[in-house]
Amino acid sequence: MAARFAGESKLARPPFLIAGSMSGMKPGLLAELAKAELLMKAVDAQLIKAAFDAWELSIAANASGEVVVSGIVRSADEKLRATQIATAVPGVTKLVNSLLVIP
Repeated sequence: MAARFAGESKLARPPFLIAGSMSGMKPGLLAELAKAELLMKAVDAQLIKAAFDAWELSIAANASGEVVVSGIVRSADEKLRATQIATAVPGVTKLVNSLLVIP
């Protein structure tokens, strides 16, 4: 099954659920979305706590623990630091670091 990502942390999110739309929903999908949302918020919180400096930072995650971090950083060291911070978050099983380095 293809991984489903639960939006991006710093961007407006589309409404996933519309009143009356849950009847055709796959069982467990709501729990998967909630788990992905919590993981996304945990990674975002750790990057903020570490005073990580990035522009246009966005984080996406799925219920399997796969996380994608994207945005712009000033150095390769900052990109590596983001990887270290994100992979230390409990629940992260795989990280795709798509940060772009622009000095």
